[in-house]
Amino acid sequence: MVTPFIAVAAALLASLFLASDGAAQHYSELWGERGELWEPGRPLNDFSDQAGYRGGTVPLPRREVRVSVKDFGAIGDGEADDTQAIIDAIEACPEGGAVFIPIGRYKITDWIRIENLENVTIRGENMFETELWFPLGLEDIHSAPTRTTGNIPTTRYSWGGGFFWFDDAEELGIENFSFIFPDRPYEEHFKERGYNMIRLDGTNCWTKNVRGYNAVSGIRAAEAAAAEQLEWRDAM
Repeated sequence: MVTPFIAVAAALLASLFLASDGAAQHYSELWGERGELWEPGRPLNDFSDQAGYRGGTVPLPRREVRVSVKDFGAIGDGEADDTQAIIDAIEACPEGGAVFIPIGRYKITDWIRIENLENVTIRGENMFETELWFPLGLEDIHSAPTRTTGNIPTTRYSWGGGFFWFDDAEELGIENFSFIFPDRPYEEHFKERGYNMIRLDGTNCWTKNVRGYNAVSGIRAAEAAAAEQLEWRDAM
């Protein structure tokens, strides 16, 4: 009598031998033999039915600019501290509107951490010339020492957190920025200083046209967040 395990193993081996001599080739119904079934311009097929903004079924919202960080005192010269101006602009933006950050380099010295932000887009002018400059790491600003399960000293920012940190967000978009951190050698895992870009927890949220320079952590998303057109750079 052949046991079920042996029968399954035999079937697998048979399929491997058949595939190896070309007798039984199988290709993806989604992509084809060499990707010829994929059509540029349409969303990639979603295997989870949850990934992407609203499951990839509708375009990203294009919201009208309602406030500019310049209205709240942001300078964008790389020298003045623009942290509070950006926070104030985001908090003042009405639902359904966009916060605009024009071309410039905006120095940020603290996290921009906001809860329950709904139906707002934070939009730079373009991903190449709207630069967010972070001279310090999160560990330098909000130290959070801890230890790993192996009792190695580390910080919570070794695997979490971000300078753009949004909790319980709904329909929040983050678009058209470069996140720039100091150019320094990467030490090793568990010794990170918190050069982390975005922590986004929420539903139906997205990032688009975002670049990272010298970032250790890019985007950490929870719930049904989406990411489009991300680009990474590890040096200026």
